[in-house]
Amino acid sequence: MFCFCLVLKAIKNDVEFTVHNFSPLLKHCGDANRARLLFQRMEHCGLVPNVISYTAAIKSCELSGDLQSVLSIMELMRACGVQPNEVTYCCVISVASRSMQGTLAVNMLREMTSFGLLPNELCYGSALTACARSNMWKEVDMLLREVVDSDSLALTESILIRSVLWVLMTSSSPPW
Repeated sequence: MFCFCLVLKAIKNDVEFTVHNFSPLLKHCGDANRARLLFQRMEHCGLVPNVISYTAAIKSCELSGDLQSVLSIMELMRACGVQPNEVTYCCVISVASRSMQGTLAVNMLREMTSFGLLPNELCYGSALTACARSNMWKEVDMLLREVVDSDSLALTESILIRSVLWVLMTSSSPPW
């Protein structure tokens, strides 16, 4: 409600809006319904939501752990023809991890790479965590092998250390 009140106050005061004015508001919307209202308001002002706008709304839902809203905004984003970027995918994978949705995390990682986007350590780390939390140890092994086979030594070291530590700290029965 806070962000929508800010928009109404700004409209009342005749503030000129740009896509960039809306992105900070979207970061605080918290759910898909509020995000949709802001997107409608943007369109009413003659603005077209872009990848930054949609990602800001997804990030807001990521912070609250609202997987359904994240997926709803991602669906709206695609329906409007806006291509997600690395940050968008990383946010979705992070929420999948928090929600123990390993399959979704791996699917998002695969979709990301199919569009030529390179996952960073946060994407891989969240996907690995999601799979471990979901007891999907074959997928954990597959992702770790993928990271090791990558050309990035820094990525490989960071992911391996983080993943092994996480498994040791959180699993009562690691797979080895």
